[in-house]
Amino acid sequence: MITWARRHRIWTWAVAWGVTGIGFVTADIFSDPRRGPLWVGIVFGLAAWSAAGALTFHRVRLLHGVVVWALAYLVALWLGAIWSVSFTRAPFVGGLLGWAVGGALGTLASAYTSESRRLGVGPVLAAAAWGLSFFVGGYVALVAGMILMQAAKDVLAFLGQPASLTIGSGFGATLGGALASALGMAARDAITGPSELTES
Repeated sequence: MITWARRHRIWTWAVAWGVTGIGFVTADIFSDPRRGPLWVGIVFGLAAWSAAGALTFHRVRLLHGVVVWALAYLVALWLGAIWSVSFTRAPFVGGLLGWAVGGALGTLASAYTSESRRLGVGPVLAAAAWGLSFFVGGYVALVAGMILMQAAKDVLAFLGQPASLTIGSGFGATLGGALASALGMAARDAITGPSELTES
């Protein structure tokens, strides 16, 4: 499983986003007032980002990766919550900016805790590219999630609304995560060279 995750970085992050999306809809994190358990959104995303970041950015120091990406997720969640309130006309933009900053900081911290090439602007550029990819992928995840939740509510009505909405949200977030990781990994590999995690 670990080897598969390391060699299929895009799908590893896609699954992580899907798990996070399921946690968000279960916690009802986008509603005001929120009616779901907040801890579900925190724990699901924390576990998903920690695992994906550790497995795709850290070959030897897995524990460092878990800590780095757990903190990155908490920063993303915290900034997203603050900025979504600040951006009153477009709260989703503030949320996506927080998401992007968290992803960028996780990438930058990973470069300085696990890579042999620690100097230069390469890690900074890679982090910026990763953050931008998270912003774009996050937007796709939101749009796809809304569309797929509505479709699932109609197609999977026999499962009940909570289950169908959860499935739709999970698939939408997975699509956004696949796009974000594909863009981010391609940019990172182009800037800093192919990741050692893809080598045998």
